[in-house]
Amino acid sequence: MKNDMEKSDMFIVDERFSLDPNMKIYNSYLVTRLDDIEEVLDVMEAYEETYPSSFERSRESMKMEWVFYNLLYFCDSRKLIRSVNFSNLDGIVYDSPVLKKILK
Repeated sequence: MKNDMEKSDMFIVDERFSLDPNMKIYNSYLVTRLDDIEEVLDVMEAYEETYPSSFERSRESMKMEWVFYNLLYFCDSRKLIRSVNFSNLDGIVYDSPVLKKILK
């Protein structure tokens, strides 16, 4: 699937039924406006409502992680951090009040 992807493509992979439930957004760095990030998160929430799982990430933690990954991507000359992976285990980190203050 990754091999078929164009540099301008962004898509979500559902891995909510793995050991660490998650959803990965390939090429998430392409979406930089907060309104657009919110729109993608709307789609993800609707998907979770339609196809329930044990995926338990808060919307705010996903938004914070996405913004943080975008920041890292644009600071990294090698451009290695192109995609964000919203795993349940990482949710605790991105719900941190300290990180929220730093990223706002």
